[in-house]
Amino acid sequence: MSENIATILFRLHWSQRDLAISTGINRSTLSRKMGGAGEWSLSEVEDIAAATFVTPNELIGDLPSYEVWAARMTEAPAGVAGASAVLPQRARRDSNPKPSDP
Repeated sequence: MSENIATILFRLHWSQRDLAISTGINRSTLSRKMGGAGEWSLSEVEDIAAATFVTPNELIGDLPSYEVWAARMTEAPAGVAGASAVLPQRARRDSNPKPSDP
């Protein structure tokens, strides 16, 4: 499951901190569990799935293709809690920001 979460974070251009904000799960808990220490609770699986437009079964098993997942993101009605509603998508910053970077 941790690998699927990492894939979703990459797709969203999110950090673990962004996911923690979106789900209400403590960032250090996310980090620890993504590293393999500890089991995911059902409520954590449901919260992560809801915030990222996948089902709990997809999060645990096989993620939908990028095309299917992206379509869900764009078809979500206004006001639906989820990835695009909670945090703006943003480009990842490189480790050497330049003065012209936002």
